[in-house]
Amino acid sequence: MRLLDEEKRPAAHIHQFQTLIVQVKTRRIGKPTLGHLAVGIGFSDDVQVFETTTKMSGLDPILFSGEQIIELAIPSIPIQGVNFLVRVRVGDENAMREIHRMTYGPFVIESDHPEISMMWMPHSWKVIQPFGGI
Repeated sequence: MRLLDEEKRPAAHIHQFQTLIVQVKTRRIGKPTLGHLAVGIGFSDDVQVFETTTKMSGLDPILFSGEQIIELAIPSIPIQGVNFLVRVRVGDENAMREIHRMTYGPFVIESDHPEISMMWMPHSWKVIQPFGGI
């Protein structure tokens, strides 16, 4: 597994709103099998901030045969924080049974925003005075 930027360069530090590509190289020894891939980003294997699967995205099962490279691209990662892990899971063709799991990290998402949160959303403040004589 590798994390890449928009120009497909290795990236251990990602800046918020940058493109993140999770590249997974799989290798199947033995007879080919159909399955789905899941990629999650979180604080640990148990606490995910984001996770998706090829099945949830409406893709047909992947034929795991020999070696292949599969990429998940997130064009503008909104997460802000410090250390995250990427978890990749291969499941059966129904995405019900886990066949293999791999974790990568930690990696850093840097942000220019000081808000306390997991994601940054555009926002604005407006103070209206006086209001009802308070």
